[in-house]
Amino acid sequence: MYKKYSEYYSPENSGSVSGTSLKKKVLLVEDDEFCAFTVLKLMKNDFDFVHKFSGLEGIEEAKTNKYDLLLLDIGLKDINGIEVLKAIKSLQQYSDIPSIAVTAFAMLGDKERFLNSGFSYYIAKPYIVNDFRQLIYDALENNDNPIQV
Repeated sequence: MYKKYSEYYSPENSGSVSGTSLKKKVLLVEDDEFCAFTVLKLMKNDFDFVHKFSGLEGIEEAKTNKYDLLLLDIGLKDINGIEVLKAIKSLQQYSDIPSIAVTAFAMLGDKERFLNSGFSYYIAKPYIVNDFRQLIYDALENNDNPIQV
């Protein structure tokens, strides 16, 4: 029926879930196992994913590998997604890489706060699957001129 999260992610492969359809690499920093499983399940055939459970792990991963897109949860347990984004964007190879804030923060003003903090895009949880998928494709295609949805 459904695959377990561990079938998509294992520590032995550093959180990598490799799809062969496209060469785009996506760094997912998400501490909620169900949310990470959902993203990996939806997009595993379209992109090469590396998933990290903590913000600090995500920053370290970004220092050693280059990604085409950053998917960052805001409410991480160690440091928040805004801090993760600032640390990664301070790395020269990430100055122009698109980023998506994937968060449960959906109150009036939250979207603007995250976009003003440097995120290229924002999507609130729970999201509509087709909207989320389209946002990822849009972020990768419109890297030079982000559409802030």
